Amino acid sequence: MNENNNKDILRSEECAEQAADGQNKKRSALESLKYRFSPKKLKSTVAIIVVLAIVIAGGVMFLNYRSPSSIAERYAKAVVLGKTETMQKLSAYDTHEYMINIGKYDTEEKFFSEMSDTYKEDINSWSDYERFMSEQADESIIDECGDYKLSVEAKRTKDLSVKRILSALDSDIERLEKYANFDKDSITDGKQVDVKVTIDGEDDTERSMFSIYLVKVDGQWKVLQFEIETL
Repeated sequence: MNENNNKDILRSEECAEQAADGQNKKRSALESLKYRFSPKKLKSTVAIIVVLAIVIAGGVMFLNYRSPSSIAERYAKAVVLGKTETMQKLSAYDTHEYMINIGKYDTEEKFFSEMSDTYKEDINSWSDYERFMSEQADESIIDECGDYKLSVEAKRTKDLSVKRILSALDSDIERLEKYANFDKDSITDGKQVDVKVTIDGEDDTERSMFSIYLVKVDGQWKVLQFEIETL
């Protein structure tokens, strides 16, 4: 009987200790929060929260920036504005190599020389070429629409299998393999993004739909080909 009483007393003491530990932990957590949000620590605590918020927001923005829809929007805008270097960066193949090889210029120097003669401009680099093409694009839009605002918006994103991409763009891919050293076996995924482009000018408004085909190469989404339909 005494032995049972002793066991009951020990259990009661253990329960009391555990309850006390729990209360201490609660007080410890509350005290920590109270300390962090006290006037003395509030500035540093807020600073930490702000930094974390910035890091999280930056991560989300970075992921959105590299998403198929964002890449498609930027590519469509680059096409309209003649930003050839932006197109190069967003493409799944080397657009410089493609232009040189398909035109049988052999070297960059010959390409630049031919462009200079064709357009009567000093073109000695890819940045010169982009500058001229973007100036021409801007002038063409102003002649057609007057002063304008350009807007681009991804309307629909469609998943495409690698097999579907290879089938739909068979001749284009064959040409890229020949002239841009593109490897179709590097494609691991595909998408089609439809982007609505609106040129809202003082004299006229033009709307078109870009169907942009993107492929994932080396873990990144890149533009492989596009089509344009006037609305």
